Amino acid sequence: MKTWIAKWYLFCPYIASLFALALFFGNWDLRVQSLLISGLFIQLHFFEEFGFPGGFPLIAMLVELKSVETDTSKWDLNHLSAFFGNQWFAVIVYLLPIFCPNIPFLTLAVMIFAFAELAMHLFFFNLSLKKWYNPGLLTTLVGFVPVSVYYLAHDWNLYSGLDWFLALIWIVLNYFIAFRSPIYKRLGRYSNYAFNDVDLSRSKPFLTHFRETQFKLGGIIMSYFRNYWYRFGAILFIILAVTLLVFRPDWSMLHYLLYFNFMALLAHQFEEYQFPGGASPIINYVVYDEEELMDHFPGNTQSIMLVNTIAWLLYIASIAFPQAYWLGLGVVFFSLTQLLGHGFQMNIKLKIWYNPGLATTVFFLVPIACAYIYQASAEGILTWGDWLGGFIVLIVCVLTSIIAPVQLLKDKETNYIISPWQMDRFHKVINFVRLKK
Repeated sequence: MKTWIAKWYLFCPYIASLFALALFFGNWDLRVQSLLISGLFIQLHFFEEFGFPGGFPLIAMLVELKSVETDTSKWDLNHLSAFFGNQWFAVIVYLLPIFCPNIPFLTLAVMIFAFAELAMHLFFFNLSLKKWYNPGLLTTLVGFVPVSVYYLAHDWNLYSGLDWFLALIWIVLNYFIAFRSPIYKRLGRYSNYAFNDVDLSRSKPFLTHFRETQFKLGGIIMSYFRNYWYRFGAILFIILAVTLLVFRPDWSMLHYLLYFNFMALLAHQFEEYQFPGGASPIINYVVYDEEELMDHFPGNTQSIMLVNTIAWLLYIASIAFPQAYWLGLGVVFFSLTQLLGHGFQMNIKLKIWYNPGLATTVFFLVPIACAYIYQASAEGILTWGDWLGGFIVLIVCVLTSIIAPVQLLKDKETNYIISPWQMDRFHKVINFVRLKK
């Protein structure tokens, strides 16, 4: 039994082949097809993480769990707990929905989790490891995400705001059971299932640069984007404006407002970080009360880049799914929250009458958000589920695009220091707009 458990991931491709056979011989609708393909890829995902190329266990301990324990017999993660956790998730989250067509949030949970995998493997692990690849990324990019995007593009209107809420709760609950519960930890105490040196050696190619140096070409590109992402945002703003003028799509007023909302966000970020700029240290000082280390703690160039570009994804999603009114409400609520920070908190704390980002908040973000809420209400298309879903999306926006990047990446010894140019802009702007007694 021990030998079988220690090699559990080698059976995953065979399980994946069963999903492939079911796809080939069955006459399924889009929902079941999407679930079967997702079930196929979750098994291949496990094989990529633990089998070939493998090496995920040590990466998870160092990067995700922040553990420096070198004795694998003391880890909660071993072959037995990994087998339990991953296959629990595969069966309960991925397989069960196939047999429960009348419980819509179960299917939705599978599609949502694809984007959680994307966030972890494309952003969190790669940024932490300073690599362009980590075990699990390939199956995420070519499997989970395309399937979920295709399915949601066709059937997203089948789900209410309550379904989205229940799907998120379902994911969190089962993630806890699979990877954080007392059962998981108890299984992890069986030292005879601990990872051996061969298992850990597969991690070495991915840990070569861990917290040491950047990979060459990717590092150069990433470094430039990290420091000047808002300039890319300005280019994107121009592309969006030209596209709108040239193609003039036949959209509803609400759809246009969501498009303008994203353009306003890009203009807002340009005001914050380029002209006049200087917002980075303001946020550290005002929001986190950090004065001595405000050029790199808790927010640094890495987390600031993520905070702002993750917001791009959320705003783009609202444009892609314009009839998901709960999603549109969520992002315009998020736009309205900018008034609290820029209109009140920063000005009061610093005793100033202007801060970088205030102008675009007052003249673009707030009017567009109010117009969206007014128009949607006037058309009578909003349900209580949309309002509830909107507030849930707002909370998700705050957690994923503001709190999580800063808290996960804060480091008093980070190399991602806010540039002297930004610091100089901060001092010049604050001195210029300070209220006189």
